[in-house]
Amino acid sequence: MPTLSDPKLDITVTAGSPNATVTASVDVAFSSFEETLIALFAQSSQPLVYKTTCRIRGADSPDPDNALFTLGNVNLSADTQNVSFSRVVSRDSLDEDTFSKDEVYARFFCTPPLNTGIQLEAATPVNSREISGSF
Repeated sequence: MPTLSDPKLDITVTAGSPNATVTASVDVAFSSFEETLIALFAQSSQPLVYKTTCRIRGADSPDPDNALFTLGNVNLSADTQNVSFSRVVSRDSLDEDTFSKDEVYARFFCTPPLNTGIQLEAATPVNSREISGSF
């Protein structure tokens, strides 16, 4: 199964702006078995491509965390350091707590393609550190 490591999240808010720039990154490494399969499928009409996804969530302990939005998806077929996602969002989309500071983190996934005829495993999801603020 792929391994996700070094998850990061950064939120940049410009004073007076209704928007924020959300940037997240993660490293992805494939096992030697997956690398061999990727190389074999590279020559076929349907290469073996894994989907790496970053979702932004609001931390609400002890309640369940809120899914705020998907920051993006990247298709990968090789080990990749620093898979990055970035976009400008409304600050309101980060406002997950009405009366207190917001706690936001990035959750990363890496999933294999479906319908390959081979049983492949998804990576264990990883979370970035939480960022607190009044968005």
